[in-house]
Amino acid sequence: MREIKFRYRVQDRKTKQIIIFCLSIDQVESTPTGFTENFFNWMKFDLLSRDEYTGLKDKNGNESFESDYIKSEFGIEGIIIFDLGAFSVDIKKIGEKSMYDIASKPCLFDMGDFEIIGNQWENPELLKGN
Repeated sequence: MREIKFRYRVQDRKTKQIIIFCLSIDQVESTPTGFTENFFNWMKFDLLSRDEYTGLKDKNGNESFESDYIKSEFGIEGIIIFDLGAFSVDIKKIGEKSMYDIASKPCLFDMGDFEIIGNQWENPELLKGN
């Protein structure tokens, strides 16, 4: 079973500094109800994004999350999304949007053969033309 965790991206309301951190579902569930939202307000953070871990790592051992932008060894680029109950890759190189389930199509996306090259929040320029 894959580990369930989320990557949070928050911004300090005063300094505008962006902070990125991960919490597992175990960490969230072991805290009082509403902890993360109350914590963000108490720390004066605005939640910018919450991306779910896919349970897979790229060829460099980096954990992949939805909204990560990937490139395969075949030159195929796309963004990881969650759609229809599965993590998929919205392909950039193909003119028409295509969806491939990265967990069940190892012949196309062998998880050892892709690399995370950014994400939609920190590298929006990678998504142009998608």
